[in-house]
Amino acid sequence: MVGFNRRFAPALRTLKERVAGRRSPLMIDYRVNAGYITLDHWVHGAQGGGRNIGEACHMYDVFRFLAGPPVKSISATAIDPGALPYTRSDNFAATIGYEDGSVATLIYTALGPGTGMRKEHITVFSDGDAFIVDDFRQLTRASDGSVLWQSGEADKGHFEEMRRFGDAIARGEPLPIPFEEIVETTSVALEIEDQLFGRADPR
Repeated sequence: MVGFNRRFAPALRTLKERVAGRRSPLMIDYRVNAGYITLDHWVHGAQGGGRNIGEACHMYDVFRFLAGPPVKSISATAIDPGALPYTRSDNFAATIGYEDGSVATLIYTALGPGTGMRKEHITVFSDGDAFIVDDFRQLTRASDGSVLWQSGEADKGHFEEMRRFGDAIARGEPLPIPFEEIVETTSVALEIEDQLFGRADPR
């Protein structure tokens, strides 16, 4: 079991239910205003693995959770920081295609403001409508502005994930994230890391 918790967030579980009967593929736009971390921080070192491997993996799991089918294509492009104190692995865009035709794009950046913009914003387009997740505090439907779920604080699914994990162990049931999806999410993060640093050809 790996702690890809966001798929257990109530906003995303509600969204998943809303698009369950969709006819069209999904177009998913996920923006992460990650905040700047100095290059000597452990997050960028061997322990943290960098922010693509260490955090953006959670976004790739969200994409698979919402889309459903396996990944078909992966491409990623990073900024060129030159001599500036930024890194490619926390300033990049990644686009992932899925076997049902869905397309998901992640904008992950440390160049944004520390105030005035929340960290995570997701927009999902399908069947002539759109659904907006605002920092895991609110889910709204764009067509009529209706609020489908909201909370006074961000709920990224940590408690629900641990509850389901404990229940699976106690009852001898399958773990709450299919193993093949854990492997795929990890593989996507590693492939994107290679592309960000020029170690692989886009495919």
